[in-house]
Amino acid sequence: MKCFASRFVGFGLTIACSGVLAAACSSEPSASEGSGGVGGVGGTTAVGGDTALGGATTGGISSTTGGVQGLGGTTLGGTGGAPSGATGGTTTGGTQGLGGQTGATGGTSPTGGAATGGTSTGGTTTGGASTGGTSTGGTTTGGTDTGGTNTGGQGATETGGSAGTGGEGGFNPCPTNGDPCKILPFGDSITEGVGSSDGGAYRSKLFGLALAANQNITFVGSNSGGPNEVDGVSFPKHHEGHSGWTIDPNTVSWGDGISKLVPSPAFDDDPNIVLLMIGTNDVNADSGQDQMPQRLEGLLDKIVDAAPDALIVLAKLTPIGWSPQALDNYNNALPGIVDARVAAGQHFVLVDMSQMPTSDLGGDDLHPNDQGYAYMADVWYAAIADLLPG
Repeated sequence: MKCFASRFVGFGLTIACSGVLAAACSSEPSASEGSGGVGGVGGTTAVGGDTALGGATTGGISSTTGGVQGLGGTTLGGTGGAPSGATGGTTTGGTQGLGGQTGATGGTSPTGGAATGGTSTGGTTTGGASTGGTSTGGTTTGGTDTGGTNTGGQGATETGGSAGTGGEGGFNPCPTNGDPCKILPFGDSITEGVGSSDGGAYRSKLFGLALAANQNITFVGSNSGGPNEVDGVSFPKHHEGHSGWTIDPNTVSWGDGISKLVPSPAFDDDPNIVLLMIGTNDVNADSGQDQMPQRLEGLLDKIVDAAPDALIVLAKLTPIGWSPQALDNYNNALPGIVDARVAAGQHFVLVDMSQMPTSDLGGDDLHPNDQGYAYMADVWYAAIADLLPG
């Protein structure tokens, strides 16, 4: 058996809202007398959360249809049908481009805008990764047509990296009664804090970010470590980080597997959010790296069973100084795993720690230094900040 003692995570050496696909909504406009143009329907959301239908309009019959809202709040434009029976002339709305641009006058029909006497103005759609934005149809003579608010959408952001996957529009696992949001830091020695000067890993820095925003969080888990205070406030030291541990038991000779901790003791305190980063020790094992995604799937099944209402924030692994191929293979498998679980209605978000600069690694080329742990805290916080209670 090879000996990599100096490169193992531990022993002081060395995590879309669920992706619930919102039902596509449509509405047949009513015909009534009056002057004005055509009240466009607010739009159909294919993927991306609930979008309210436009209000009832008077002044003609409209056969126009708005554009289709794409993933995460990006509006993918389309060409609406020509209006019929409208008083005041034929209005044209144009084709709405990507990114929520306002429809130009001169196309085929108005999209979600206001039509008065033949003039069409497209509505405004504010896109976004985790927020679908607000779509307002505008005002039609004889009535008001408001598209409503679409918050969330298919998938939250893959924070710290490339494309976003995971999450659920409108889903928030945190308490709304004034209690702190309970966060479970779950993983190996990088979660525990090996290499950090205060023993708090990313946890102390994440706590500081929440404090600065007047947000109420606490950490849970069966282990304890870190500073007594952060910015003059008592620091919650609990976590579930275990040095040298892998995804499953019996994978390496120097550590156990965190899957044995689910459901107890890891989930004894019913966490609202789970920050999960695990696999670095598996990458450094003598064998079995090709089975890492399958072992992770088994762990995720156990976590979902233990905490079905929690948000699981799964992280790509941080860099390793010698860049084993198994690390890249594992990280590349995670987006597909998260996408499939979001599609199944589970609450997952993927974040990307793999872009952390190698200069943020400590002298062992494995554990982050304080700067690296601050990088991790920023990535975690960007994924959950909008969910945390004030």
